[in-house]
Amino acid sequence: MNERYWGEPHSLFSLSFAVWFIAEILFNTTLGDVLPVNLDRISSMMDCIVFLLLLIQIAFFQVYSHRELLSILLVTLPIAASTVLSGSVRIMGTWMFIVAFKYTDLDGIIAMAYRILRMMIPAIVFLCLIGLLPDAFNYRFGVLRHAMGFNHPNYFGMKIFQFSACYVYLHWHSLKKGDGVRAVLVLAFLYFIPHSVTSILCTAVLFLLTIAGRFLQAKKRALLQVFETALMLSAVLCIAGTVLLTIYGMNFPLGQALDAWMSYRFSHAKQIYAVYKISLFGQSISSGYLLDSGYMDLILRSGLLVYLLFFAGYIGNMSYHKNNPALYLLLCTFGFYGIMEYGVYLIARNLFLLSFADILYSRRKKQKENIFSGKIRGAGTKEKRE
Repeated sequence: MNERYWGEPHSLFSLSFAVWFIAEILFNTTLGDVLPVNLDRISSMMDCIVFLLLLIQIAFFQVYSHRELLSILLVTLPIAASTVLSGSVRIMGTWMFIVAFKYTDLDGIIAMAYRILRMMIPAIVFLCLIGLLPDAFNYRFGVLRHAMGFNHPNYFGMKIFQFSACYVYLHWHSLKKGDGVRAVLVLAFLYFIPHSVTSILCTAVLFLLTIAGRFLQAKKRALLQVFETALMLSAVLCIAGTVLLTIYGMNFPLGQALDAWMSYRFSHAKQIYAVYKISLFGQSISSGYLLDSGYMDLILRSGLLVYLLFFAGYIGNMSYHKNNPALYLLLCTFGFYGIMEYGVYLIARNLFLLSFADILYSRRKKQKENIFSGKIRGAGTKEKRE
């Protein structure tokens, strides 16, 4: 095995990711309220630096087969067209990270993100509690919501959900009953402090799926295939159903009930859809229109073609990683997250999108037990790169 290709601790990608991930958290705090600096300008400069580092990684530190080059080109062209027409670099940024992820191991990056979150979330909360960072609190339906040093309660809740997802991924094979108590405490904290509905629901879904997966693995292997299929269908329903429900389902009682349960995200998205419709390659949407739903934001802003690429890629990625139960469950959970938040297609929110690189570069971790079938898939561990 060529160690240069498999996640050196100080590789350019790892360094770029660490700097970017730390900066992304800092720039979403209330630090700008206490320091005489323009955080937005610094954030833009940081994005440009990371973009250049990723370009260097892609152009000079990676070797590609003809098939890989063709795949990258076929995906890059519609994303580039969408970026130009929409004026949004979000999806292009995600694609750049995936392409640059050829020689880095997902486990190592998730572990790095986990350590950063474990260090920075308590530190920011502590700085808020001692008065060095303001609390950007607000009220929702009369309920006080605290951001605890972050710029919004929803962002605070999302980072706790992200931390929980990283924890489940890294500790999948060592989860114990005590983790159930921690899960209840996390949910209680999310409810009483940031009171972020999306984070509460997604964290609850994550914990319930984890409990079900581990229980079926140990006790009910005959039902594992059913569980696997149900997760896949759930992801399909989330990605496709959100768009269909928004466009066609608001006239039905069930659609209206779901809309109310989701804080009227569907009806709000339909209002924006009535103005802009769906284009093939994307379009610019006025900053006055805020789309919370990730899938409606993707199809309206980035276009039908990019949406279909994401849809096919996401479901294909889940199928490709059936032998990685933690990743499979987390991809399904983030599929649910995308109903309510646009961050489903952003690496800053959904770190597990980096696993798309496994399909792009035809790499597969082998000799891992598939909990859904109880079989061993593949042979060997990490492949040697030519």
